[in-house]
Amino acid sequence: MIGNKLVLVAGLPRTGSTLLMNMLAQNSAFYIEGNSGLCQLMWDMQQSCDYNCKEQLSANNKLESVKDSVIGGLSDLYYKGISNKVIFDKCRPWVMPANLEMAKTYIDENVKAIVMVRPIDEIIRSFAKLHFASGGDDSIYSELLDDNSEVLMRSFHATCYAAKAKEKNCLFVSYENIVDDPIGVLSNIYSFINEDKFIHNTNKIEQVISENDSVYGLDGMHHIRESVSRLNNDVVLPEWVQEKANAMTNTLFTELRGI
Repeated sequence: MIGNKLVLVAGLPRTGSTLLMNMLAQNSAFYIEGNSGLCQLMWDMQQSCDYNCKEQLSANNKLESVKDSVIGGLSDLYYKGISNKVIFDKCRPWVMPANLEMAKTYIDENVKAIVMVRPIDEIIRSFAKLHFASGGDDSIYSELLDDNSEVLMRSFHATCYAAKAKEKNCLFVSYENIVDDPIGVLSNIYSFINEDKFIHNTNKIEQVISENDSVYGLDGMHHIRESVSRLNNDVVLPEWVQEKANAMTNTLFTELRGI
């Protein structure tokens, strides 16, 4: 990045990332938006260089120079005109092995990633509550837990990888800690990204970062409350869902305890 520090935000969905980003947005040195397309754009361009146009680039001795300039320059193009000192780029798959290696290669070898975690059953109940409020049915469970699910399973595997690899570039942040100790979480983030501390107001949080949730088909998915608090969720999961969620949570948090 030219004149900016880029911090990745990755991990599991429904983990309080929108709340956290809106708290961080109180600091005018930070630029934050909703889910970013930068990771996918960089991946697509890397795939094109490695496969689709590799022959042409290689024949003209341009393969490495084009990869460095084009893939490496995408972050500057994506955030063209942004002058804030730190940019938080939010995309759940950032910590997939290939994506994190790509970020280290073309953004910064010491790039930092904030990785959001939460017990899987709580994530599923959160999605289900929104889904049912929009008139959906129990199909939400099989959709979320399908092995190819983009929204949950791919981010789960990516998060497990980062935890198991004990990535020094990653700071794991739990939903529970955001709710119970938001100031402590913010302090840890500032230390992790090596930025001067800022006094945040966690009792009056203005929503300045939002997304058009109609695109995702779940209204209210990125709505936050003015103050940090925990909402009651009375959704009861089917037994098979609860069992699978428990097993996934145990796998993830066992790895996290080893960090």
